[in-house]
Amino acid sequence: MIISVTTEPDRGPKLLDVGTILFIESRSHIQRIVMHTFDGSFYTTGPLNYWEMFFNNEGYRFYNVDRSYTINVDELTGINENLKLAEFQSSQSYKKMTCTMAGLRYKKVAAALIKLKPDIIFSN
Repeated sequence: MIISVTTEPDRGPKLLDVGTILFIESRSHIQRIVMHTFDGSFYTTGPLNYWEMFFNNEGYRFYNVDRSYTINVDELTGINENLKLAEFQSSQSYKKMTCTMAGLRYKKVAAALIKLKPDIIFSN
């Protein structure tokens, strides 16, 4: 699925393949949603839970790991237990990205992610 986004807040449209999204971030101070990929960050509007629900209804697997972050479970490669970070490693390059996971809900979130993707690598 392709969606329309911008490369900077309030700039012209660009098409983005949803499958390339690693995680989605809510930035309330600029009232935008940021979709992070290995190729950059892309902006759109709306609440975070709308995008999670929309993508999940289209067959993707997005999961809310923090009040400001929702991850693409299929792109998740690991979890850093000490820092409570979701990790994404590109299979085509050495690029690596992370996003924070809720500290207070970490055990619940990690347990749910293990069920969704049993091959997750845990590190310290």
